[in-house]
Amino acid sequence: MKLGILFVVIGQICTNNSFATGGRIWLLWNSALFEVDILDISPQTIHTKIIIRGSQTVFMFTLVYGFNKPAERVELWQSLQRYSHMSQGPWMAIGSFFTWNNKHDLETLVYSRLDRCLINDDWVNIFPEAYAYLMPEGYFDHCPCVVYPYGKPVTRKPTFKYFNMWRLDANFNKLNKGPMGDIENKVKVAKLALFKIQEELVSNPMEPTMVASAKDLFDELLNLETAWHMFMDQKTKLKNRRAKNKVIQIKDSNGKLCTTSSDIQQAFISFYKELLGSSNEVDPVCVPILNAGTLLNEAHYEILNAEVSSD
Repeated sequence: MKLGILFVVIGQICTNNSFATGGRIWLLWNSALFEVDILDISPQTIHTKIIIRGSQTVFMFTLVYGFNKPAERVELWQSLQRYSHMSQGPWMAIGSFFTWNNKHDLETLVYSRLDRCLINDDWVNIFPEAYAYLMPEGYFDHCPCVVYPYGKPVTRKPTFKYFNMWRLDANFNKLNKGPMGDIENKVKVAKLALFKIQEELVSNPMEPTMVASAKDLFDELLNLETAWHMFMDQKTKLKNRRAKNKVIQIKDSNGKLCTTSSDIQQAFISFYKELLGSSNEVDPVCVPILNAGTLLNEAHYEILNAEVSSD
């Protein structure tokens, strides 16, 4: 997913670009669900106060991306100590601390379990059912961490709904059998296969066959994802082009601004009626003026009345 699309969907974004070369941490949130107050930003942290809209539940939230060298992480520990004194109520610190995998072959493979999701006692009291789920890294270098403050929600597979009008389409039986429908399914299958073997590698990370399979599945998934995103990019561009061609407002012949679809349609109809023909009275044709111009002679009549031939 591109950042532009992600930003539109999520709504708000904060980074520590001004504190670290190239930026290290991005925080994105849905402003309709959360009110976020940025309290502090450093090269290795973003410290915030978050209010869950509707419930008015308040908690402190710190994103961490520590430097590699121990000496550089001294500032990180100092920041976390300072945040602990600033934080009243529930507090979570999460970040990297991530499990890292360089995705090399067995001879040079490196696993580093650095995953951390730290909470205080107040968090446990407010969110007693909360837990963190460390997902398989997929095609990333790090394992994404999903936190469920109120416990994992119970979800059910959406039901398929059939509409009778679909059977009127002669191509209905061919739906979702084209190459794009097929590649979408291949992406899903490859992703599930990769996640499965990555979960197995957690308990046996140096097993040669599984390491090789994980690398092959990773390469396959990367290629499929690239093709799928190319298709989605083209689909988005087509959708945007259609949106640009849409008339959202127009002034009619009387200068009235039309904004509804019915008024816009009527404005176009009225314009072309007036342009191409209407019931309004027109001045009669002035025959003397016509006769003063160039007229067709008998030869012209014969040519115009002649039958059409292949010549």
